[in-house]
Amino acid sequence: MAIGLIILALAPIVAVIWYIYHKDKYEHEPLSYLFFAFFLGLACAAIAPLISNHLNWLPDQYAGRQMEIFLSAFVLAALVEETAKFICLRFIIYYRKPFNEPIDGIVYGVMIGMGFATLENLYFVIDGGVQTAIIRMFTAIPAHAIFGVVMGYYAGKAKYLPEKNIEYTVKAFVTPIFLHGIYNYMLLQDNYPYLGIAAIVGLAISFRFARKMIKEQQDASPFKKR
Repeated sequence: MAIGLIILALAPIVAVIWYIYHKDKYEHEPLSYLFFAFFLGLACAAIAPLISNHLNWLPDQYAGRQMEIFLSAFVLAALVEETAKFICLRFIIYYRKPFNEPIDGIVYGVMIGMGFATLENLYFVIDGGVQTAIIRMFTAIPAHAIFGVVMGYYAGKAKYLPEKNIEYTVKAFVTPIFLHGIYNYMLLQDNYPYLGIAAIVGLAISFRFARKMIKEQQDASPFKKR
């Protein structure tokens, strides 16, 4: 049963990696760098809870109130997790030689996100079982992929539009935090059940925008035959 759960936990992650790898049409990234980005994401997933544990005092001050949920969603989850991913993408991967076209930001952003999602998903699925695996297959895993696309999209723009480097670097950092935070908040709060449905609808809409971002960066590739 445990092996089956592990396969179920990893299957959507493998699917996302396969999908994004084949979206990099014109010059595939070296597998060694893809694995490197993936393992950076794993490291983020191991470190982020340690940081969040030191920040538990913040939402605890508002126990039983909406502010507790808000701070848990935006600080303990979104801010900590996306900051860790951003540091890996912007300050480690960004300067590597294989990052040589705009879509590479998306590819590496998603790989870091999937590394993070792997450890997180194994933890929740082994604890929660098949139902948790299926729910997360259509929620948490696509969410991490979308956050990676958004972060990588702006990181790619920052690198190849130097005149707007600061603007796009800020967007690469702030936008995934906002999206992650609002998504988590909608799911965590229980006063307004319809917000949980809105989170899933928002995820579907975000997926459409993520596909447009991928297409835009594909078309911006210097390796595309004109």
